[in-house]
Amino acid sequence: MIEPADVGSSLIRTEAVGNDVFRNNYNKTTFLLEHELNLHPLFRLERLMVLAQKISDIPGRMAYNVGKLSVNRGWEMSRERPLSPQEVLDQLHCADAWMILKSVQVDPEYAEVLSTILREIHAASGREMEGKITLQNMSVIITSPGRITPYHMDADCNFLLQVQGKKHIYVFNGSDREVVSAEELERFYAGDVNAAQYREAAQEKSQPFYLQPGNGVHVPVGFPHWVQNDDNISVSVSINFYFVDRTTPDIFRINHYLRKMGLRPTPPGGSVLSDKTKKLAASLARKAAAR
Repeated sequence: MIEPADVGSSLIRTEAVGNDVFRNNYNKTTFLLEHELNLHPLFRLERLMVLAQKISDIPGRMAYNVGKLSVNRGWEMSRERPLSPQEVLDQLHCADAWMILKSVQVDPEYAEVLSTILREIHAASGREMEGKITLQNMSVIITSPGRITPYHMDADCNFLLQVQGKKHIYVFNGSDREVVSAEELERFYAGDVNAAQYREAAQEKSQPFYLQPGNGVHVPVGFPHWVQNDDNISVSVSINFYFVDRTTPDIFRINHYLRKMGLRPTPPGGSVLSDKTKKLAASLARKAAAR
């Protein structure tokens, strides 16, 4: 096992931003944090290259695309890839590539790091998370110089930690319906990963961060964001998980189908009775699907 001799006892430096930041803003709004993964030997680029080569042939463990993308391109990726995974790794400096190594915690060394980070994050949040989160995951994102990660939002709670290189990330308030409409959320939770539509006029509403090694940013559930890499190879670690309580996503999903029927559904929180009815309907639908 690699010993992280140059790493402190904590991987997330909560004292650098103050525990009040975590407690008050956790999954409510975005904020900057600090970490020590940039000092950890498991996340040095040469070590990650070895990991990428090991998992490149395992279905679902690696995804990548090559070519310049615009902010509003979305996640529609061509299956025609001009470069193989190994060629992408060998030509990162000039390939205009975006690559993700998924679920690296299948390796026991990375699993230990993930467990430590989650424990520290949840302790700093001041919330009891036992039994309230699921599908904890660690992914590594490697991008070529100048690469743009298009505007999108995620259904998981995310902590994006910068390990190598520098980049700009712009995070938008997912609770602002002028940024993300109810209809966009309904389509998103019904399965449309590109439901969030970038509006240049809303760019000024974003929260910009300039991430350097040792910096990280918290991206709450449903907060759209896009990334512009600097003129360097970038390595970031994404720590993400889902909440067990799926009430709000379920309501948006049901509202999507109600809207397709010509109705004008009440958004989550608009009616206690409506929310309870939709939550029950979603639960019954899941049980029926499981059978």
